[in-house]
Amino acid sequence: MAANVADPYLSFLRHERSRGTQFIRMNDRGEVIFPPYARGQIATAGLVGCTAVASVLEEEDGTQRAYIQHYNPRNAELAADTLFQYLLSAEETGRVTRATTVIMTPGAIGEPGEKIDSALPVELRDIAKRVRLLGGLEGDERIHPYETWRTFKIYGAGSLMIEATPGQSAAILADLEVVDIDLACVDL
Repeated sequence: MAANVADPYLSFLRHERSRGTQFIRMNDRGEVIFPPYARGQIATAGLVGCTAVASVLEEEDGTQRAYIQHYNPRNAELAADTLFQYLLSAEETGRVTRATTVIMTPGAIGEPGEKIDSALPVELRDIAKRVRLLGGLEGDERIHPYETWRTFKIYGAGSLMIEATPGQSAAILADLEVVDIDLACVDL
């Protein structure tokens, strides 16, 4: 049976692959290292009850390490351990100066700063913040809730992406919208 070309999820995947976006599948993780002059993106999509994490680590020389993981709720403990090891090993290099992490999880969408109802696994709640503080790094951690019904109905919904642009800090996009860390939903 042929895929429906009007399917927003498939259209999004095709478009992003044509741009060279590296995709992370469910129950997997990946990293792209962008030198200061590089442009590129890494993403995951198709979040329908899963949780995804995007972390941008900025190094002294302008290099940006972009990390994404996508996992289903049954693998939350493994995902938390993996995230902890990744962030800790990156911080231990001594070159990372800033760490920004967004965790996209099913939940009710509220106004910026408003308390939200989220399915964030308890294993992830403090990991990114703990590692950042341990290393004395600047940065932030945010939860970005999403509504699961939107994933296969709206183009780009249920996606988490990091886009690197030369000379700028990499942007984290949730549902194709840039996450404004200063106005993001809640602090961890």
